Amino acid sequence: MFAKSEQADTLVDTNELIKESIALLHSELEAAKITIQLELAERLSLISAHKGQLEQVMLNLITNAADAMRSIDDRISLLRVKSEAVRSKGVAISVQDNGPGIDPKNIDRIFDTFFTTKSHGMGLGLAISRSTIEAHGGTLSVSPGVSQGVVFHINLPAHLSRQAG
Repeated sequence: MFAKSEQADTLVDTNELIKESIALLHSELEAAKITIQLELAERLSLISAHKGQLEQVMLNLITNAADAMRSIDDRISLLRVKSEAVRSKGVAISVQDNGPGIDPKNIDRIFDTFFTTKSHGMGLGLAISRSTIEAHGGTLSVSPGVSQGVVFHINLPAHLSRQAG
């Protein structure tokens, strides 16, 4: 969907991307009474990416997490976003919620185009997000949370070992 050659790549600081995405959705997250926990690694390698496209992926994952937690009334709604260095030259981002999780029968289908469990969804967000991450040479996957919710995992290659401060 997004050919690498068609992108206006820039060097992107993953932590800044995460902070900017959270800031854009801050009012919505606050209105939904969602607690945000950021665990951002220091000195991550920069990534070569189309910043706007990666921001859309982050916004989609965070919005989906918020939607999943709207029905929680027996515990604090917690959104945990984490960054870390991987394989010395890559960056990993995880977006975790403590919502009801994904039905195991649907876990293999959630990245399929037009698959949705939402009454108001079109089933495009996760499919486009995965295509975007793959166009950047990375991967987007999902796993069940430890006790609740789900964790989306993004892995992206770093740009020539340059680091953000």
